[in-house]
Amino acid sequence: MRTFSFRPIQRLTAVFGVLLASFICMSSASALEVCANNVTSLKSWLSVGEIQSQPFKIKIVQGTYLMDADTIFNFSAPTTIEGGYTVNCAARVVDAANTVIDIGQTHQLFWGQQIASPEAQVNVDGMTFRNSGNQVGISAGKYIIFASNDPGSVKISNTRFTQINVNLGEPPINFGAYTGSINIENVQIDHVSTSNTCGVYVSSNDGGSVTINHMTADLPANRDFCLSDHDDYTQMYIYNSILWSSVGGLTVFRNEGAMNPNTSVAFFNDIYVAQIIAGVPIVQDPVFTNPMWIDPANGNYRLKTSPVSPGINTGSPLIFGGEPSADIEGQIRVIGSAPDRGAYESAYNDQSVLVVTNTLDSGVGSLRQAILDSNSSPSIAKSIQFNIRDQNLLPICPAVIALNSSLPAVDSTINIDGYTQPTSTKNTDANAFNANLCVMIKPASGTLPTGLRVLSGSGAGASLTMRGLGLGGFGQPLLLLGGQSHVIAGNQFGGIAHGVSLPGAGLSAINIGLNASGSLIVGGINAADRNVIGGAGTSGISIQSGVASTPGNCQVINNLIGLTPGGVSALANAYGIQISGSGCSIARNRVAGNSATNIWVQGNSNVVQQNLVGFNTQNVGFLTNTDGILVTGSGNSIGAGGNGGAITANIVRYNIAGGVVVKSNSATGNSINANRIYDNGSASNGMDIDLWPTNGVAGPTANDPGDVDSGPNQLQNFPIPKALVYTAAGSIDRPATLTVQLNTLPGIYRVDAYFSNAINSLSNRGHAEVILTHTTVLVPASGNLSFSLPILVPNPNAGGVISLTATDSAGNTSEVGTALSTDSIFADGFD
Repeated sequence: MRTFSFRPIQRLTAVFGVLLASFICMSSASALEVCANNVTSLKSWLSVGEIQSQPFKIKIVQGTYLMDADTIFNFSAPTTIEGGYTVNCAARVVDAANTVIDIGQTHQLFWGQQIASPEAQVNVDGMTFRNSGNQVGISAGKYIIFASNDPGSVKISNTRFTQINVNLGEPPINFGAYTGSINIENVQIDHVSTSNTCGVYVSSNDGGSVTINHMTADLPANRDFCLSDHDDYTQMYIYNSILWSSVGGLTVFRNEGAMNPNTSVAFFNDIYVAQIIAGVPIVQDPVFTNPMWIDPANGNYRLKTSPVSPGINTGSPLIFGGEPSADIEGQIRVIGSAPDRGAYESAYNDQSVLVVTNTLDSGVGSLRQAILDSNSSPSIAKSIQFNIRDQNLLPICPAVIALNSSLPAVDSTINIDGYTQPTSTKNTDANAFNANLCVMIKPASGTLPTGLRVLSGSGAGASLTMRGLGLGGFGQPLLLLGGQSHVIAGNQFGGIAHGVSLPGAGLSAINIGLNASGSLIVGGINAADRNVIGGAGTSGISIQSGVASTPGNCQVINNLIGLTPGGVSALANAYGIQISGSGCSIARNRVAGNSATNIWVQGNSNVVQQNLVGFNTQNVGFLTNTDGILVTGSGNSIGAGGNGGAITANIVRYNIAGGVVVKSNSATGNSINANRIYDNGSASNGMDIDLWPTNGVAGPTANDPGDVDSGPNQLQNFPIPKALVYTAAGSIDRPATLTVQLNTLPGIYRVDAYFSNAINSLSNRGHAEVILTHTTVLVPASGNLSFSLPILVPNPNAGGVISLTATDSAGNTSEVGTALSTDSIFADGFD
C-alpha cells in the first residue's frame, strides 16, 4: 500500500463553536469564505472545513497564532487557506512574514483532503509555519486498494517553513498528491533538522505532476530534497530555485526510491550543488556556486547585490503555468532583464532605461527612437518606460502614439512597459479585464502592415516583453517571427480602450512564426498578465506550423479571446486560437464569441487544459461559432493527460456544431479526458466529442464489432454502461456500482465515467457534464471486457444519466457513449 510518511496520529475531532462575529460570505464561485482572527476561530473554521460540501476558503488575519494542540485536519471539500488579511478580512497584503502559525514543539500539523468528487484540492498561501518537533505535511487525494485512487492536487505559495526539527527519522516537510498536481511557488524552507536523509519529501502518486518555481531551501548537510514518483509516470519541473546548505556540506536534489523509466525531471535556471536523479534529467542554465544569501543564520535569504549574487536577474520567465507577478514578500517580480532565482526578487535592475516622453512618431522622446536606441546597443537589455505629460506636466491618459509607418523591427532585448505611464493600472478582475491602459499605438490614418515585430532573421538577443499597451489598426499588430523569450502580457488588441477605438487586425492579432519557437508566453497565470484579443480577420492568436516546443516554453495562458474587456459582449475573431505548431500549452483562457472556431488545434502534441470555451463571464453562450475545440492534428491532450483528473478540465459549452470535434482521418492519438462538455448545439444536443471522418458527416458514430475501423482517433469504440446498483442511501453523491461492457482491440484503456442531468435526445448519448471518476482496464485477446466501477452519483433523483469514454494507450479517445439512467436499478443502456 502506498502511504505518505506521516506517522499514524489521533485526528482532532472536536468542533469548536463558530464565532458569530466571524465573517462568512458566498463568492461568485459558490465557495464559502470565512475569516479567522485568533487561535480559537482558526481552529473552529478548520474543523468546519471537515464537514463542508462546497469549496471552502479560510482567510487569516495578520498576526502570530500560537497553537495549543495538534492542527490535524482532513477537509471534505476543496479548501484554500490564506494569510495576510487586515482586520475583519477587509483587505489583504501577501507576505509570508505577516501571518505566522506557531505549531508548538509538541504538536503536529497536517492539512489535507483525501476524498472528493471529483477532485480534492488543498491550497495554502501567504503564511509562515514554524516551531515544531514533528513533521509538517500538506496533501490531497488518497490511495484506494483494488479501485481507482481519489485524485487530489496541492498548491503551496508565498509560504515559509522554518524551525521544524524532527527527531523521529521523518522528513521535516512532506508534500503529497495523488493523480493531480503539486505546485510549490515562492516557498522558503530553512532551519530544519532530522535524522532522515530527506529534509523535504515531495511525493507524486499515481501519475501526477510536480512544478516547483522560485523555491529557496537551506537544508542541513547531507539532508536532501527528495522527489518520489512511486514508480508511476510523473512530470517534474524545478524552475528558478535555490537548494543549498548555508553551513557547508552536500545537499542535493535526488529521487527517493526507484523511479518509473518514463518519468521526466527537468531543472531550469536553478542553483544547487548537484542532482542525483534516475535516468537523464533535463538541465538548463544551472549555477553550481554559493547563492550569496545576505544572512541565512538569522533567516534573511534575500540575495546580495554587492557583490551581485549569481541568482539575480538570471532566472527564466518561461514557466509552465506562468511566472508569478510578485515574490514571497509581495514585491513586484520581475525587476530587471529576468526574474531572480529563489523566493525573493531584489531591487537590482540590470537594464538600461529609455523613457518615452511624447506621442510623436519620431525624434527624441518618441517610441520609435527608443527602439532604435535599443537596437543600436543590443548587448545591453533595455527597459522602455513612459512618462508622457501635457504642457502643465500632468500625465496624459490616453496617450495615443499615431504612426505614419511601421515601427522598427526589434533586434535587441526590450521590455516595453505601458504600465509605467502615470495613472495607468493593471487588471485586477479575476474573470474579465479592468486595466486602465494609457498608452495606445495605432496608425495616424488608414492601416499599417504591422505594429511591433521581431523578424525571422533576428538573432537570439532579440527578445520582446510587452505590457500595458493598446494596439489597433494594423494588418498584424504583433508579428513574432524570430528571437526568443518573448512575453506578451496585460495588453489589448482590438476593441475600445479608455475611449480609444482600436480596429481589429486585418489578419492575426498575434502571429508567431517558427523561428520564435521554444520561448514564448502570451498571457500568464496572474490577472494582471491577461491580454484581451478580439476583432481579428483571421486569428486572435496564430502559432504557425513549424513551431516546435514544449508546454513549459510555449504558452498561451489566461487570456480573454473573442470578448470585449468586460467579458460579456463578443469581439469576434474568425478563429480564437489557431495553433499549427506543436508542443504548446493552451491553458486557462476564456475563448468565446469567435465566428468560426474558438480553438483550432491543427498541430501535434499540444496541451489544451482548463480553458472556458464558448461562453462569457455571465455564463451565457453566443451560439455563433462552429466548434468549441476543433482538432485536426495528432497526439494532442485535451483536458487530462495520462492519469490526470478533473483539475485539468476544459469547460466547453454553447458551441453550435459540437464541443470537441476531431475532424480528419489522419487526426489520431488525441486524448480528450476529464473535461466538462455539454449544452452544445442549438438545442443543447450537439455532440460533446465528435469523431468526424474526412468523407463522413457530423454526428454520432456507432461502435463496430472488434473496433477494426479507422478514422479520427481510430474511431475508438466507447464503453456501454449495462447496470447501476446503489450500495447506500442518499440524495447527493450516492454510492453505486456501475457495470460496464467494452468491446475493442486488446490492450490497456483509460475509461472515464460522466454524469449529466439529461440524455442527448438526438443521439441517445450522455453528456460529459460532470466527470465522476476514471479507471484503467485491460481488454483481453477476445476484445470483450465486462467490469465494475464504483462511482458516486451526484443527483440520483433528477432523471440524470451516466455515460463513458474509452482512451487507448496511444491516446485515442472515443465519443461519449450511450447512456444509462440513474433512476434505474439493473437498468440497460439506451442502445
